[in-house]
Amino acid sequence: MPPAARRVAWLVVGLSLIVAVFLLIRADSSPETPLADPLPAELRALADQGPLRVGWARDIAPISIWDGDTAAGGYGVELWNLMAIKVGLELEHVAFDDNTAVVQALRDGSIDIAGAHGPRLDLGSFAASTEPLTWERITFVGAPEQSRLGVDTLAGRTVSTVPGSPLVLALGARYPQADYVATETIQEGLAATARGDIDLYLTTLGLAGYTMRADDLDLVPVGEDVEVVTLSGWARTDGRALALAAAGRGALTHEEISLITVRWTGFDLGPPRDSTPAWLFQALAIAVALAVSFGLFTLIMRRRVRAATTELTHLNRQLATMNVDLEGRVEERTSELAAAVEGLNRSNLALTEFAQSVAHDLRGPVTAIYGMSNLLGAIDVGQEQQEKMLSSIESSSSRLSGMIESLLDGAVRAGAQDPGLDGHEFAGWLREILGPEVEVIGAGLEVDVPHGRIPLDTAVLRRAAINLVGNALKYATNTAGTRVVVRLSPTDDDSWVLTVDDNGPGIPESLRNRVFDPGYRGSDDERGRGLGLGGTREAVERAGGSIQVGVSDIGGARFTVLLPVRDPAVRTAADSSRPDAHAS
Repeated sequence: MPPAARRVAWLVVGLSLIVAVFLLIRADSSPETPLADPLPAELRALADQGPLRVGWARDIAPISIWDGDTAAGGYGVELWNLMAIKVGLELEHVAFDDNTAVVQALRDGSIDIAGAHGPRLDLGSFAASTEPLTWERITFVGAPEQSRLGVDTLAGRTVSTVPGSPLVLALGARYPQADYVATETIQEGLAATARGDIDLYLTTLGLAGYTMRADDLDLVPVGEDVEVVTLSGWARTDGRALALAAAGRGALTHEEISLITVRWTGFDLGPPRDSTPAWLFQALAIAVALAVSFGLFTLIMRRRVRAATTELTHLNRQLATMNVDLEGRVEERTSELAAAVEGLNRSNLALTEFAQSVAHDLRGPVTAIYGMSNLLGAIDVGQEQQEKMLSSIESSSSRLSGMIESLLDGAVRAGAQDPGLDGHEFAGWLREILGPEVEVIGAGLEVDVPHGRIPLDTAVLRRAAINLVGNALKYATNTAGTRVVVRLSPTDDDSWVLTVDDNGPGIPESLRNRVFDPGYRGSDDERGRGLGLGGTREAVERAGGSIQVGVSDIGGARFTVLLPVRDPAVRTAADSSRPDAHAS
């Protein structure tokens, strides 16, 4: 390619990237104009009368957590604080010894709101429930082996819950064959379950998750949810709190509720997502800019192919006219030019496919950057949490930059021979690329590859691994925690096998061929555009390999990719009995 044409191509690419970054920054940076008051005039008058007093019981962590008489955190407290910030309210949090004291304070008017209560409170006509802040799951927890047994029958098994709770009556009515064992507190009951003294403990999943994380207990949810309750507050009907609480609740989004509850409990207790994320439009703007730049680059490459073909034809005519015995030289030149044409055609095909796959490949890091930056702007968080969020944004930005650089380089060198990857390098690359997604959903990622050189097509191997593992994380639904296992090993016939196992919902046998069709996502699946698996299969088959989907040994789906080595004469020096590393 002439130097002048190469400079023009890279100039177009650079300008397009600058435009894409400008669009992203501009989408997140609106002009500084005065913000409208989020409350109507009549509600603003009520809000300006002074702070609302919210009462909490000290013994309901992680809903509320106290340092003496100061609210030190908890997802219930943080949700009320975020509501107040959004509509310009003042709150005053007040601690009580238990829920009985909270209800009495609401009854005598000492507080305006009883925070974080379910729908079972009997407060008579003087108080009413506010709109639910989140949804809580009441379920059994137990050791991992108990999860395999489920709760279809509890005959011969011991169960427990908080004494005096309505859950005790529910246990006796629904599972009369179970052997009930009394425990005084949630902490005591969960500890006994972890030791194996009892089989199952029935409680609110959020409270259980907080205790399990704090005490490092190896317990998981068991069976289906026994019940789902709403977590809200109670306010006096003769005061201003109900109307102001309703306005504040309307300002909260699902993403904000989910992020706060996950941080304090380890579980997403919010309702299903029902709206199109705003960051999708920004990702599409970037994709369009990149597609235009690579369209121009493809046009230049095609012209170069035509010029090479014209040059070859001219040389052949000259040799025929001169009648000179230059067959050897012509054959050599023809072979070189044919190889150049083939390489350029492969590059052309790779660049055409890039326009389809770029939105899919860039979606993960853009999501992480947008979500964390939104949360930093909306919530007053501590220094340690702020540093973690900034670190996650930096990691996702680095990943986005690396992906764009890798795709640009791969488009220019598509189809070229490469020396392959080192096993340690491949494992480290995969963990770094997928780190933000793994951390956000609390997944376990295990990577098992041999030491030494992996003599495969680097671009195809990376694309297959990143798309298959990313697909498993995206469709994670296992309440016991997502687990993804990646293995790569040589076979006996000059090929390698890459397997990706997960413990998610799996893929029905009737859909195992259709999932590779371009654009197929399932009738009601909104996650993604259905390009990842189809593009992966095309890349694998173009490299001479194959891909299949089946059932994993750990309960979900298994994708198996068979890839031929670049040069059968070159073997890996890996000791296959010693895995490179594992990440969980």
